[in-house]
Amino acid sequence: SGPRSAKSICDRGIASSPGAQTCALMKCVFDAVFPNKARQSAKVPEKQRSNGCIGSLLQCILPGTSELPLTMTSLFGQLSNKVAKAADGSRSCRAMPELRVRVVDTEAGHRQFGVVMGKHFRERIRVTFEEDAKLRQFTNSKVVAPLLDAMMRFHQEAYPLLWAEVEGIAEGSGLPLKEVAAASFRQELEVAAGAEVSEACTDIHIAGGGMLAFGHNEDYGAVFADRLYLVTAEIGDERGKPYTFTAMTFPGVLPGWGPSVTSKGLGITMNVTSPTRAQPALVDEQLVAVAFACRDMISGRTVDEVLQIAAPRRLRLGMNLNVGGTWDQKILSVEIGPGGNTDVKCLEQWAPETTPFGHTNHYNRLQIKQDPPSASSERRLIRYEQMANQVQSVDDIFVVLGDAQDGDKPIFRGRAPAGQQTQCLTLATWGFNFTEGVAQVWVHDHSKELPWLPSPEYWKSPALSIQIPRPVPGSNFTGKTA
Repeated sequence: SGPRSAKSICDRGIASSPGAQTCALMKCVFDAVFPNKARQSAKVPEKQRSNGCIGSLLQCILPGTSELPLTMTSLFGQLSNKVAKAADGSRSCRAMPELRVRVVDTEAGHRQFGVVMGKHFRERIRVTFEEDAKLRQFTNSKVVAPLLDAMMRFHQEAYPLLWAEVEGIAEGSGLPLKEVAAASFRQELEVAAGAEVSEACTDIHIAGGGMLAFGHNEDYGAVFADRLYLVTAEIGDERGKPYTFTAMTFPGVLPGWGPSVTSKGLGITMNVTSPTRAQPALVDEQLVAVAFACRDMISGRTVDEVLQIAAPRRLRLGMNLNVGGTWDQKILSVEIGPGGNTDVKCLEQWAPETTPFGHTNHYNRLQIKQDPPSASSERRLIRYEQMANQVQSVDDIFVVLGDAQDGDKPIFRGRAPAGQQTQCLTLATWGFNFTEGVAQVWVHDHSKELPWLPSPEYWKSPALSIQIPRPVPGSNFTGKTA
């Protein structure tokens, strides 16, 4: 990869000659400043929303990145964004702000992708970082400083395109690079600092008899409540591997750490795991951050390729990867440990019998020490097992994900009772129905500072729906990691 050529990816197209570039740029400026005139001359339907002056200029002058019109459907399906009606005894879903961009698949293109993300969500990122005392503690810790420095150098060399996105986020948000990098190293720095690791997220699957679906509770600290956002990026074919993704993204963190849908017909989630390391802060060859592996894996073209990318041999910690595909007709729930060790549970759409399956944040199959054991994960899994026989359809998944019978360590996490500190919240719930080819998202409103549970009516009105396509791998598919 190298610097981008003089030709812009602006839809209007900037020619290579200086005079033509100037004329085309002037036209971009005219169209941006006088959208009504541009609409009339181009015969654009009157109802079409404009990107506005800044959005139009970005399409013309940002090297490597352009914002897609907000009314444009994604390349892999219709994204419906709606606010659900409030149900009795429940609350309405909140919609998430979204950014859509086209990205030239070069280092310069990925850096500008990061810049656009940082600028577009600047307020959310900065407010979250200001309130995130834990992250500041890790960033300034003398114990983890050598590891943080080593991981920054390593990812700059090993993942240059993704590191360029981190640099861009820092530039666009106006935050120090070290703080933004630390946000994508959060798991590793928590373990290195000896801090209490967040026990978050639950996945419930069902497969067989023609059904293939799973649901995911995205749980994390209360500082992230109502701060998440959607990023839809169309990555170009400059390196011969084009793809598009929509990912729920944490402020300042690389996309992919939260749930995502891709143009290859894939739905992907991950659950944080915390394998014990004898010397947690030791700088050794295992330096790959989980967040970087997650950003990388959403480029995968099949569920098996996603698994290969998600488990590099230099992975420092691990995760529970959940990935399903419309074309693959299967779901993989994978326990991944340090060094890329894996244990794979495969659930197939056309298995003769319907099989439910659940996973939290605990290693259940890989023989990996976890000290201390995850009490929340164990109890959430116990509660799922008590309800497993009830999971016979896709709708039943959400009955489990909305359960809070275990008042101390519930599956669905709301605000703590008055006088108690809220450590973790169920921020959103994603449902991936590969049989129907749709992902649905509920963004939970915890703003009233009171405990609550989603009612059956609540699950009937997601905040948004995203089509999951049914592609056939193209000629660029090799079955191997690129």
